[in-house]
Amino acid sequence: MTAVSVSDPHDIEKPFETQITATATGFAYPKGDGLQFGPFGHRQSFVETYAQLSKRLLPQRLPLAQRTVVESEVELPAGWTATMPEGARETGPQGSYEIAYTREQGRVVARLTLTLNGGVLQPADYARFRAFLGRLDDALQRRVEATPPAQTAAR
Repeated sequence: MTAVSVSDPHDIEKPFETQITATATGFAYPKGDGLQFGPFGHRQSFVETYAQLSKRLLPQRLPLAQRTVVESEVELPAGWTATMPEGARETGPQGSYEIAYTREQGRVVARLTLTLNGGVLQPADYARFRAFLGRLDDALQRRVEATPPAQTAAR
């Protein structure tokens, strides 16, 4: 990490924000002449976090309602281009998510907006919630492919 900043946790009228700047070697993996990487990095899946069991027989209390925004900016080497995955969006009874990718001034910007509604999840709704989280996890695993500038033959 090269920098960390946080908003005032005591200002309850504003969202709590954390910004982390880091340099990561080994973030991307070779693919052909270029590289591939997951802009959201490696993290525990949402299924593992909120719906570990294959089924439930009793109601499950979900965490409090929350909205999380994660934005990742990856600077490409000069002259490189990137092919980005399609974004994803879904809304269900327990929440919603949107994943979007853009290219801005030699950078790949990936943004996840996740809203979880909280409350109590009934056993009959568990499989649907688990599937929702599974689709979110799958969408977050999509990779960006970066390629270097085309080489021209020397004369």
